[in-house]
Amino acid sequence: MVRHRFKRRLPSMFGRNPRYKSPDPVERLRRMVLEEGSLTKAAHEIGIAPAYLSLLVRGRREPGDKVLKFLGVKKIVHRIVRYVEDDELKGEGDEIQR
Repeated sequence: MVRHRFKRRLPSMFGRNPRYKSPDPVERLRRMVLEEGSLTKAAHEIGIAPAYLSLLVRGRREPGDKVLKFLGVKKIVHRIVRYVEDDELKGEGDEIQR
């Protein structure tokens, strides 16, 4: 019965996570929960607490190393730094805070 209610709420709860491009680890976790039939079973298979998996599935936490390793996904973080001359900033002073 709980499984049925969980599936009925699927469209509203599980929208696409805009933070990720393919592959989306959160979407994989959501599918895994549906395939296993319960959040607890899926959490035990991964080796994490059900409460943590719940936070991941709802998009409230980022997946950690253990979850990413289980899914076979790596996290790559990019940081972009851009240097510009002071002359290029003229006329944009209101928009840029130093």
